[in-house]
Amino acid sequence: MVGAPEPDLGDLSTQSQEQLAGKRRATESVLSTEGLTNSQRGFAYGDLARHYHAYELFDAAEPAYVNAVALQPERFDWPYLLGHLHRQAERPDEAVEQFGRALELDPEHVPALRWLAEAHLTLGEVDQAESAASRALAAHPDSPAVLITMAKVTAERGEHERTVELLERARSLAPE
Repeated sequence: MVGAPEPDLGDLSTQSQEQLAGKRRATESVLSTEGLTNSQRGFAYGDLARHYHAYELFDAAEPAYVNAVALQPERFDWPYLLGHLHRQAERPDEAVEQFGRALELDPEHVPALRWLAEAHLTLGEVDQAESAASRALAAHPDSPAVLITMAKVTAERGEHERTVELLERARSLAPE
C-alpha cells in the first residue's frame, strides 16, 4: 500500500481540522483491525480519500484513492474520483487514465465519458475527445453539460455553425 502523508490542516477552520483528524484516526483504527477483507480496507481508504478530496487536500487524498483502487478494483467510484482529483490538480493525462479505468467498469457512465472528453480536450486530443463526447451524447442527448462538451469539440474543429447549434440546444435545455 502507498503511504498517505498526514496533511497540513493549518489553513482549515478548527471544526474542519477536528473532523479530518478524527476521520484519519478512525481510519487508522479500522485499518489496524485484524481480519479485515480487502474490500473493507479499500472502503476505509476510499472514505478517507473522499474527505481529504472535499477539502482539496490532493496530496493526502491521492494515495488513499490509489490504495482504494488497488484493494477494490471492481469499484467504479475510486478511479472516477481519482480522475476528478487529477483533473482538479491540472493533471489531465492522469485524469484520462483514471476516467478510462472507471469506464472499463461502467462503459456507459455519461459523466465519466464527459469528463474523459474534457481531459482529452485539455491535452489537445480532439479525436479522442470527440469519441468520448459522442458516446456520452448518444447515451444522453438532452444533457446540457454533454452538449457543451461536444460544442467545445466542434469549436476546436472549426465547425462554428455546429458549435452554435449545440450551445443553443444546451441553453434551451438548461434550467433557468
